[in-house]
Amino acid sequence: AMSIDQLHCPATAPLPCGYSLRSFQSGDEKAWEQIILEAFNRSRSFSKTIAGDDYFLPERVLFVCHREAGPVATACAWHVPDTPEHVGYLYMVGALEAHRGRGLGYAVCVAALNQMICDNKTSATLITDSSRLAAIKTYLKLGFKPKPLHPPQLPVWENVLKQLEKANPQT
Repeated sequence: AMSIDQLHCPATAPLPCGYSLRSFQSGDEKAWEQIILEAFNRSRSFSKTIAGDDYFLPERVLFVCHREAGPVATACAWHVPDTPEHVGYLYMVGALEAHRGRGLGYAVCVAALNQMICDNKTSATLITDSSRLAAIKTYLKLGFKPKPLHPPQLPVWENVLKQLEKANPQT
């Protein structure tokens, strides 16, 4: 798990030429399912996972769209039931493989965090897998800090942060 204790507007990064940001529109369901399938290697139903949730509003499901390919990256500004009202949850973040490495994940997460601020969230949390180094690097850049839920996770996080340091000595 990772969290931001005090939610603030992260610095936006310009999208590459040909990409734009927008929220969910009717007809995006299949595109969302395809992005999630490629990102997590498992299929999820938009209607069950997102639209069927009481928290769903179109503006809480963000996309980066490519002018020809349509939606290619997504993130949700979510809330987990039975958690404090002020805590946002960064949920279902992913990008199509062909469009990775262009800062789209960062951009769509910034949009989701800004939506959380609009929804009166003052902190944010997320859950990710320790093997997703590119995602973790993005989350750190957004201001998220590792929050080990159990003591055995501490060495895992130390290892992840070491791996990222090796990969990017300049950061």
